[in-house]
Amino acid sequence: MFRAAWSRTVDTYRAVGLTRIKWAQCANKGPQANNGTTGADVFVPGKVDVVGLDHYNMWPAQTDPATWAAAVQQTPGLASQMRLADAQGVRWSLDENGPAHGSNGRDYGGDSEFYASAMVATIRSNKSDNAFVTIYDDQGLPATLNHTFEKNPNWRNAVVKALGSGW
Repeated sequence: MFRAAWSRTVDTYRAVGLTRIKWAQCANKGPQANNGTTGADVFVPGKVDVVGLDHYNMWPAQTDPATWAAAVQQTPGLASQMRLADAQGVRWSLDENGPAHGSNGRDYGGDSEFYASAMVATIRSNKSDNAFVTIYDDQGLPATLNHTFEKNPNWRNAVVKALGSGW
């Protein structure tokens, strides 16, 4: 049903000449992400320009190489979305990302210096296939997630440095 609705929507926009629209299929990683579907389950060939992902420092907290690898390898996850984009001949995007705070330390990694450097390194090493990266300087919902630069100096410093060097 989703795939049919996506196709009809894209076809309708294209039929009336709206061609400067990028169709970004964006998954959300985490325990309640996408009702158990993968990006490939809902991909519509010829109707998606960018395969994206929301990847925050949560579900699980990513504070060391092992927890980073576990998060990146989730399905859907950063690695699976990049593979899907490559297999379909489109670019990948990081539609949302950053630190995330919460009361459970296993789930929320906060302003982890490791997360910040791992995310920047991943973007840099895959930038030739990247369409865009969205960086939020916002509280988030709920506000306890706290994605702001002011409250997350490790994240702010890593992003500012990366942007200054062209990723």
